[in-house]
Amino acid sequence: VAGAAHLGQSGVDEWASALLHFPGGIVAEVSCGISLTQDNVLRIFGTRGRIEIADFWYASGREGGTGEIRIIRTGDEEVVAVGEDRWLYAFEVDAAGEAILAGKQEFAWPGMGWADSLGNLRVLDKWRAAIGLEYEIEKPEKRVNTISGRRLRSGGTAIPKREIPGLPRPASCLALGFEDFRTFSSGMILLDAYFEAGGNIFDTAYIYGSGYTETLLGQWLKNRGVREQAVVIGKGAHSPLCYPDVIGRQLTQSLDRLQTDHVDVYFM
Repeated sequence: VAGAAHLGQSGVDEWASALLHFPGGIVAEVSCGISLTQDNVLRIFGTRGRIEIADFWYASGREGGTGEIRIIRTGDEEVVAVGEDRWLYAFEVDAAGEAILAGKQEFAWPGMGWADSLGNLRVLDKWRAAIGLEYEIEKPEKRVNTISGRRLRSGGTAIPKREIPGLPRPASCLALGFEDFRTFSSGMILLDAYFEAGGNIFDTAYIYGSGYTETLLGQWLKNRGVREQAVVIGKGAHSPLCYPDVIGRQLTQSLDRLQTDHVDVYFM
Protein backbone atom coordinates (compact mmCIF):
# COMPACT_ATOMS: atom_id res chain seq x y z
CA VAL A 1 0.00 0.00 0.00
CA ALA A 2 1.41 3.38 -1.05
CA GLY A 3 -0.50 6.58 -0.44
CA ALA A 4 -0.54 10.34 -0.88
CA ALA A 5 -2.92 12.98 0.44
CA HIS A 6 -3.52 16.62 1.23
CA LEU A 7 -4.18 17.25 4.92
CA GLY A 8 -6.19 20.40 5.59
CA GLN A 9 -5.75 22.84 8.47
CA SER A 10 -8.00 20.69 10.66
CA GLY A 11 -5.79 17.64 10.05
CA VAL A 12 -8.45 15.91 7.94
CA ASP A 13 -7.41 14.36 4.63
CA GLU A 14 -9.24 16.59 2.14
CA TRP A 15 -8.23 14.31 -0.69
CA ALA A 16 -6.27 11.07 -0.73
CA SER A 17 -5.06 8.48 -3.22
CA ALA A 18 -3.57 5.03 -2.77
CA LEU A 19 -1.90 2.38 -4.90
CA LEU A 20 -2.69 -1.18 -3.84
CA HIS A 21 -0.71 -4.24 -4.92
CA PHE A 22 -2.41 -7.66 -4.91
CA PRO A 23 -1.10 -11.18 -5.61
CA GLY A 24 -0.92 -12.12 -9.27
CA GLY A 25 0.39 -8.76 -10.41
CA ILE A 26 -2.92 -6.95 -9.89
CA VAL A 27 -2.61 -3.24 -9.13
CA ALA A 28 -5.49 -1.00 -8.03
CA GLU A 29 -5.64 2.77 -7.74
CA VAL A 30 -8.23 4.31 -5.41
CA SER A 31 -8.95 7.90 -4.50
CA CYS A 32 -11.43 9.87 -2.44
CA GLY A 33 -11.93 13.44 -1.33
CA ILE A 34 -14.20 15.95 0.36
CA SER A 35 -12.72 19.05 -1.27
CA LEU A 36 -12.40 17.73 -4.84
CA THR A 37 -14.94 16.64 -7.41
CA GLN A 38 -13.64 13.40 -8.87
CA ASP A 39 -14.67 11.12 -11.71
CA ASN A 40 -16.73 8.55 -9.80
CA VAL A 41 -16.23 5.64 -12.19
CA LEU A 42 -14.99 2.10 -11.61
CA ARG A 43 -12.58 1.07 -14.37
CA ILE A 44 -11.06 -2.39 -14.68
CA PHE A 45 -8.27 -2.65 -17.26
CA GLY A 46 -7.12 -5.85 -18.92
CA THR A 47 -5.01 -6.91 -21.86
CA ARG A 48 -8.00 -6.93 -24.22
CA GLY A 49 -9.93 -3.88 -23.06
CA ARG A 50 -11.65 -2.45 -20.02
CA ILE A 51 -14.88 -2.51 -18.01
CA GLU A 52 -16.52 0.68 -16.77
CA ILE A 53 -19.33 1.24 -14.26
CA ALA A 54 -20.37 4.84 -13.74
CA ASP A 55 -21.36 5.96 -10.24
CA PHE A 56 -20.87 2.36 -9.14
CA TRP A 57 -22.10 2.77 -5.55
CA TYR A 58 -25.53 3.88 -6.79
CA ALA A 59 -25.26 1.98 -10.08
CA SER A 60 -28.94 1.00 -10.10
CA GLY A 61 -30.17 4.01 -8.16
CA ARG A 62 -30.90 4.56 -4.48
CA GLU A 63 -34.46 3.30 -4.85
CA GLY A 64 -33.99 0.75 -7.60
CA GLY A 65 -33.53 1.24 -11.31
CA THR A 66 -31.25 0.14 -14.12
CA GLY A 67 -27.47 0.31 -14.10
CA GLU A 68 -25.04 -0.22 -16.96
CA ILE A 69 -21.83 -2.21 -17.23
CA ARG A 70 -19.81 -1.08 -20.24
CA ILE A 71 -17.40 -3.62 -21.74
CA ILE A 72 -15.03 -1.78 -24.06
CA ARG A 73 -12.69 -3.56 -26.46
CA THR A 74 -10.73 -2.22 -29.39
CA GLY A 75 -13.32 -1.19 -31.97
CA ASP A 76 -16.21 -2.65 -29.96
CA GLU A 77 -18.37 -1.68 -27.00
CA GLU A 78 -20.99 -3.79 -25.25
CA VAL A 79 -23.47 -2.44 -22.71
CA VAL A 80 -24.96 -4.82 -20.16
CA ALA A 81 -28.06 -3.43 -18.44
CA VAL A 82 -28.71 -4.60 -14.88
CA GLY A 83 -32.14 -3.91 -13.42
CA GLU A 84 -32.88 -3.93 -9.71
CA ASP A 85 -36.19 -3.20 -7.98
CA ARG A 86 -34.92 -3.15 -4.41
CA TRP A 87 -33.66 -0.04 -2.68
CA LEU A 88 -29.92 0.23 -2.22
CA TYR A 89 -29.73 -0.55 1.51
CA ALA A 90 -32.33 -3.30 1.26
CA PHE A 91 -29.48 -5.62 0.24
CA GLU A 92 -27.76 -5.16 3.60
CA VAL A 93 -30.99 -5.55 5.57
CA ASP A 94 -31.91 -8.74 3.72
CA ALA A 95 -28.41 -10.21 4.03
CA ALA A 96 -28.27 -9.44 7.75
CA GLY A 97 -31.70 -10.99 8.30
CA GLU A 98 -30.78 -14.14 6.38
CA ALA A 99 -27.55 -14.53 8.35
CA ILE A 100 -29.32 -14.10 11.69
CA LEU A 101 -32.04 -16.60 10.79
CA ALA A 102 -29.36 -19.08 9.71
CA GLY A 103 -27.50 -18.66 13.02
CA LYS A 104 -24.48 -17.13 11.30
CA GLN A 105 -22.34 -14.21 12.41
CA GLU A 106 -21.20 -13.01 8.99
CA PHE A 107 -22.54 -12.67 5.48
CA ALA A 108 -22.28 -15.42 2.91
CA TRP A 109 -20.38 -14.71 -0.30
CA PRO A 110 -20.53 -12.37 -2.18
CA GLY A 111 -21.29 -10.34 0.94
CA MET A 112 -18.36 -9.11 3.02
CA GLY A 113 -17.14 -11.47 5.71
CA TRP A 114 -14.97 -10.77 8.74
CA ALA A 115 -11.80 -11.38 6.75
CA ASP A 116 -12.88 -8.76 4.20
CA SER A 117 -13.63 -6.18 6.88
CA LEU A 118 -10.34 -6.80 8.70
CA GLY A 119 -8.48 -6.66 5.39
CA ASN A 120 -10.02 -3.28 4.62
CA LEU A 121 -9.04 -1.98 8.06
CA ARG A 122 -5.44 -3.12 7.59
CA VAL A 123 -5.27 -1.35 4.23
CA LEU A 124 -6.71 1.83 5.76
CA ASP A 125 -4.14 1.68 8.57
CA LYS A 126 -1.32 1.40 6.02
CA TRP A 127 -2.84 4.15 3.89
CA ARG A 128 -3.11 6.49 6.87
CA ALA A 129 0.44 5.66 7.94
CA ALA A 130 1.70 6.44 4.43
CA ILE A 131 0.13 9.92 4.47
CA GLY A 132 0.96 10.66 8.11
CA LEU A 133 -2.66 10.95 9.23
CA GLU A 134 -2.99 10.75 13.00
CA TYR A 135 -5.77 12.51 14.84
CA GLU A 136 -5.01 14.32 18.08
CA ILE A 137 -7.08 11.88 20.16
CA GLU A 138 -5.06 8.95 18.76
CA LYS A 139 -1.67 10.21 19.92
CA PRO A 140 -0.14 8.11 22.73
CA GLU A 141 -0.03 11.00 25.20
CA LYS A 142 -3.80 11.38 24.79
CA ARG A 143 -4.62 7.68 25.17
CA VAL A 144 -4.29 7.48 28.94
CA ASN A 145 -7.31 5.20 29.43
CA THR A 146 -8.14 1.72 28.21
CA ILE A 147 -10.50 1.24 25.29
CA SER A 148 -13.38 1.02 27.79
CA GLY A 149 -12.60 4.56 29.00
CA ARG A 150 -11.17 3.74 32.44
CA ARG A 151 -7.71 3.63 33.96
CA LEU A 152 -5.58 0.50 33.65
CA ARG A 153 -6.08 -2.00 36.47
CA SER A 154 -3.37 -4.11 38.08
CA GLY A 155 -3.53 -7.20 40.26
CA GLY A 156 -4.99 -9.64 37.73
CA THR A 157 -4.42 -13.34 38.44
CA ALA A 158 -5.49 -15.08 35.23
CA ILE A 159 -1.79 -15.24 34.28
CA PRO A 160 0.17 -16.46 37.33
CA LYS A 161 3.53 -15.00 38.38
CA ARG A 162 6.63 -16.56 39.88
CA GLU A 163 9.91 -15.41 41.35
CA ILE A 164 12.97 -15.60 39.09
CA PRO A 165 16.39 -15.09 40.72
CA GLY A 166 17.95 -11.80 39.67
CA LEU A 167 14.72 -10.05 38.74
CA PRO A 168 13.43 -7.24 40.96
CA ARG A 169 9.80 -8.40 40.88
CA PRO A 170 7.72 -11.54 40.19
CA ALA A 171 7.42 -12.33 36.49
CA SER A 172 4.37 -13.69 34.71
CA CYS A 173 4.50 -17.23 33.34
CA LEU A 174 3.46 -15.92 29.93
CA ALA A 175 5.43 -13.30 28.01
CA LEU A 176 4.03 -10.94 25.39
CA GLY A 177 6.07 -10.72 22.19
CA PHE A 178 6.39 -7.59 20.06
CA GLU A 179 7.15 -8.68 16.51
CA ASP A 180 4.21 -7.20 14.64
CA PHE A 181 2.55 -4.28 16.42
CA ARG A 182 1.56 -1.59 13.89
CA THR A 183 0.02 1.36 15.76
CA PHE A 184 -0.34 2.55 19.33
CA SER A 185 -4.13 2.60 19.03
CA SER A 186 -4.27 -1.09 18.14
CA GLY A 187 -1.30 -2.22 20.23
CA MET A 188 -2.58 -0.71 23.47
CA ILE A 189 -5.70 -2.91 23.35
CA LEU A 190 -3.63 -6.09 23.59
CA LEU A 191 -1.12 -4.57 26.02
CA ASP A 192 -3.89 -3.44 28.37
CA ALA A 193 -5.69 -6.79 28.25
CA TYR A 194 -2.47 -8.73 28.85
CA PHE A 195 -1.44 -6.56 31.80
CA GLU A 196 -4.87 -6.62 33.43
CA ALA A 197 -4.86 -10.43 33.18
CA GLY A 198 -1.65 -10.49 35.22
CA GLY A 199 0.98 -10.45 32.48
CA ASN A 200 4.06 -8.29 32.98
CA ILE A 201 6.89 -9.74 30.82
CA PHE A 202 7.33 -7.72 27.63
CA ASP A 203 9.64 -9.34 25.09
CA THR A 204 11.02 -6.95 22.49
CA ALA A 205 14.22 -6.45 20.51
CA TYR A 206 16.27 -3.79 18.76
CA ILE A 207 15.28 -4.99 15.28
CA TYR A 208 11.58 -5.75 15.84
CA GLY A 209 9.44 -3.59 13.60
CA SER A 210 12.58 -1.64 12.63
CA GLY A 211 12.53 -0.22 16.15
CA TYR A 212 8.88 0.82 16.25
CA THR A 213 7.80 -1.90 18.68
CA GLU A 214 10.29 -0.64 21.29
CA THR A 215 8.96 2.88 20.76
CA LEU A 216 5.38 1.68 21.16
CA LEU A 217 6.18 -0.23 24.36
CA GLY A 218 8.02 2.77 25.78
CA GLN A 219 5.04 5.01 25.04
CA TRP A 220 2.67 2.53 26.66
CA LEU A 221 4.79 2.02 29.81
CA LYS A 222 5.07 5.77 30.32
CA ASN A 223 1.46 6.44 29.38
CA ARG A 224 0.13 3.80 31.80
CA GLY A 225 2.72 4.48 34.52
CA VAL A 226 3.58 0.80 35.02
CA ARG A 227 7.31 0.62 34.26
CA GLU A 228 8.09 -0.44 37.84
CA GLN A 229 5.58 -3.30 37.59
CA ALA A 230 6.95 -4.57 34.27
CA VAL A 231 9.72 -6.97 33.35
CA VAL A 232 11.19 -5.73 30.07
CA ILE A 233 13.27 -8.06 27.91
CA GLY A 234 15.59 -6.46 25.37
CA LYS A 235 17.69 -8.11 22.68
CA GLY A 236 20.74 -7.08 20.72
CA ALA A 237 23.80 -8.46 18.92
CA HIS A 238 21.73 -9.38 15.89
CA SER A 239 23.91 -11.03 13.25
CA PRO A 240 26.09 -9.79 11.64
CA LEU A 241 26.33 -6.73 13.95
CA CYS A 242 27.78 -8.61 16.92
CA TYR A 243 30.64 -6.28 17.81
CA PRO A 244 30.84 -4.87 21.36
CA ASP A 245 30.71 -1.22 20.28
CA VAL A 246 27.70 -1.89 18.02
CA ILE A 247 25.89 -3.79 20.79
CA GLY A 248 26.46 -0.85 23.13
CA ARG A 249 25.00 1.61 20.64
CA GLN A 250 22.02 -0.66 20.01
CA LEU A 251 21.30 -0.92 23.73
CA THR A 252 21.51 2.85 24.16
CA GLN A 253 19.09 3.37 21.30
CA SER A 254 16.74 0.71 22.68
CA LEU A 255 16.69 2.43 26.08
CA ASP A 256 15.88 5.74 24.41
CA ARG A 257 12.99 4.16 22.53
CA LEU A 258 11.73 2.40 25.65
CA GLN A 259 11.98 5.64 27.67
CA THR A 260 13.76 3.85 30.51
CA ASP A 261 17.27 3.68 31.95
CA HIS A 262 17.46 -0.12 32.05
CA VAL A 263 16.00 -3.38 30.79
CA ASP A 264 15.43 -6.19 33.25
CA VAL A 265 16.77 -8.95 30.98
CA TYR A 266 19.05 -8.53 27.94
CA PHE A 267 19.50 -11.33 25.42
CA MET A 268 22.38 -11.47 22.93
